[in-house]
Amino acid sequence: MLTLAKLAGVYGLSFVVSGLGVVLFGCLRAKRWWYCIIVFLLILLIGTQQDTTIHQTDVAIEGTTAVSLATRFSGEMLNSSSGRMLQSDQLNRAVRIALSYQPDYVILPEDSRLTSHFTSAQAALEHLSQLSSSTILLDSARTSLETGQGSVLRSYTYNLSTNQLELYDKQYLVPQGEFVAYWVSLLLRNGRNEILTNTVETTQNYRPGPNQQEPDTLSILFCFESASPLRLNADGHAFVAHIVSHAWFHSPSRLWYQLQNMLRVQAAWSDIPIIVTSNQAPSYMVDATGRLQQGQTLERQAYWTLIQYGLPE
Repeated sequence: MLTLAKLAGVYGLSFVVSGLGVVLFGCLRAKRWWYCIIVFLLILLIGTQQDTTIHQTDVAIEGTTAVSLATRFSGEMLNSSSGRMLQSDQLNRAVRIALSYQPDYVILPEDSRLTSHFTSAQAALEHLSQLSSSTILLDSARTSLETGQGSVLRSYTYNLSTNQLELYDKQYLVPQGEFVAYWVSLLLRNGRNEILTNTVETTQNYRPGPNQQEPDTLSILFCFESASPLRLNADGHAFVAHIVSHAWFHSPSRLWYQLQNMLRVQAAWSDIPIIVTSNQAPSYMVDATGRLQQGQTLERQAYWTLIQYGLPE
């Protein structure tokens, strides 16, 4: 599967499976039952082939390093004011410790909202610059649009070596927690419940944001996104940061394996490692061959773990 993915990515895999489906249909029409069984087994083999083992590897002491801040904040916790306060305290402490290792990158899971703990993103940049002068830190948060027309999922890339901030908004939304189904929205509007409709719009729905230019310092993949290998190679970055949060749906764990396969295809296709930083889900690195790698644990607490990865030069 990965050999084919390296050549043609998801398009090649889709073409092969579609071709086998056409052959299977033809065999069924011609009543060639043995051929049907063989083709069906081939489709089943391609669909179920996966290596779910996260391999332990040594992290290079020298060279480019990235620290992933894997968190364990449940949906129930994040839905309460006391839980948000606890998350804020834990994140600030974890980030301070992560920066003390002086890595090249620190990556937080999707919608961590470290920036939201400050009066502005600029204030967050000034605070973080006091803790490090060499690290690039990636945060993301639900952010209300200045126009008042809903919210976006926005990434904040803090370049502490140049004291610069880059913004990038998620452009491709999925119904798995990023927007309410259209028929539900219609029911809400027809029910003329403006308070409930506005609550859903401001706390559940996202919109594609106005910041469409990716950061110069980092390639970012939000949850359920893919990227062109030509663009990723043109960017020239050492890795791709894939940030996710499964606070609201993290079972069954079978879902994790399907997402891992998607990332293995993307990494092999682009020939660039992907570092997965998650809340309530496994965090790991997918190397350029599609192999899942476990980094070095720097520190572990009840709500978070710092994991360091060594990156090829």
